[in-house]
Amino acid sequence: MAIVVLLLNLNCFAQYALCGFNVGYTRPKRPAIAVAITISVAIAAPAIAGVYTIVSPLGKDYDLGSDEESQIHNHDVKRVKSLEKRLSFSLSTSETSPTWSGGVLDFWDDISIAYLALFFSCCVFGWNMERLGFGNMYVHTATFLLLCLAPFWIFTMAAINISNETIREALGSTGLFLCVFGLLYGGFWRIQMRKRYNLPPSNACCGKPAVTDCALWLFCCWCSLAQEVRTGNFYDIVEDKFFKKPGKEPEFGSGPGSVGQDNRSSTGQLSMVEEGSSSRVEDATQQLQPPVQFFINREGN
Repeated sequence: MAIVVLLLNLNCFAQYALCGFNVGYTRPKRPAIAVAITISVAIAAPAIAGVYTIVSPLGKDYDLGSDEESQIHNHDVKRVKSLEKRLSFSLSTSETSPTWSGGVLDFWDDISIAYLALFFSCCVFGWNMERLGFGNMYVHTATFLLLCLAPFWIFTMAAINISNETIREALGSTGLFLCVFGLLYGGFWRIQMRKRYNLPPSNACCGKPAVTDCALWLFCCWCSLAQEVRTGNFYDIVEDKFFKKPGKEPEFGSGPGSVGQDNRSSTGQLSMVEEGSSSRVEDATQQLQPPVQFFINREGN
């Protein structure tokens, strides 16, 4: 907690310094390097604090019960919730070796997800991370936006006050170049998703799965995000595990006749259940018949 408080205080002091430069200097005399440093610190400090809150022990759930009764109560509540989750997914089976839903370029499997990943990348990314159990949706969305857009704005603002055309263009190009590296944030969480849910790695880049995941986000971020969302949709997510959805076919696409096939299979199952129940009723009626009384004839009669 102390680290988060220090980072937030650093953000405040950076904003105070920026206000001092704006008040104390006119625009032509304002030091561009000092302004760029204060803006960078003001943006980076809360972003680092947010990431630290997620990955540090602060982001974990703890039992805050002070006495034994509250601890027992919390344990019972957690146990009931766990049982409810397990019972709700009793028809599903845990997937021991899950796979990605299609390849990276198979965005035609669900074109709506592809469009959402293209036009609303940050929002879809944050929503998917929260669904997978990696933290708050808004924190991920804001951090992703900051890492991808902050370098451009910082270097552009620094270049405005520089009269040299060559240096101004160099600063603008540097800002755009650094914005691309903000996509590594998505690559980092793709690695965490692959490890937590035991998804198959790819050694296509340098023979290292982590490098491959980061490269996918650098060169094809929208396709990678769409694949991650499709994979999350294909399974039920319960307690950091993938579960097969009831009646989910292994094919990733289904034709118009799939509904009819499902109805036929369900009716077939119902007929089998009816036949089995009728046979059990007949057996039960046979077993419940009264016993036959046997008469013993005495020899004297």
